[in-house]
Amino acid sequence: MKPEKMIKYLVYALVLFGFLLSSQHVIKEFRRMASITYNTYPFIYVSIFSSILMGVLIGLEVLLKEAGKGGRWKIDAEKLLFLGLPSLYFTFKSFIPLPVFSRALPLPFLPHVNPETISIVAIILGYALVTSFYKKE
Repeated sequence: MKPEKMIKYLVYALVLFGFLLSSQHVIKEFRRMASITYNTYPFIYVSIFSSILMGVLIGLEVLLKEAGKGGRWKIDAEKLLFLGLPSLYFTFKSFIPLPVFSRALPLPFLPHVNPETISIVAIILGYALVTSFYKKE
């Protein structure tokens, strides 16, 4: 293995795992504050934001490879449409009041995501956002 490549991945791993550990500490503090104040919205927003940021960090290597290429920046609209938009919907589904649709559509047509998996969908959202940018010569 090349030493430059090893150092690059070591730094990348330190950034990823450092962010993971620090975000878990921040989330733990917001969870503690929510248990005291009974206001859970800051805790939920911080959890979602940190998951999206983790997805961005995971896809950052792809974006940095694209930045080294020549050409003009383009957006992969299909990736944003078919991966980014559904993950955006499922990430923030609980915050979107849709009483008209909930009465008009029967329950089988309303997709449901378990609240425990929202962080996974938010990571997918962050990854889709950052990897949908590419350079075309």
